[in-house]
Amino acid sequence: LHIPKVTETANLYYSKFRNRLQNHPNPHIKKLLSISIPGNPQEDSNDNGPVIL
Repeated sequence: LHIPKVTETANLYYSKFRNRLQNHPNPHIKKLLSISIPGNPQEDSNDNGPVIL
C-alpha cells in the first residue's frame, strides 16, 4: 500500500497549478507564479537539528 506523503501531494498539485499559470493569457494571473509553495519554507538539507551553545 503506497500512500504519498502530504508534502509529495502538495508538490504535485502545486506543480500542475504553476504549469497552468505560466501559460495563462491574463498577465495579473501570471504574477501569482511563485518558485515555491507560499508559506512553506525550503528545507535546509544541512540541518541536523537544533544547535545548543
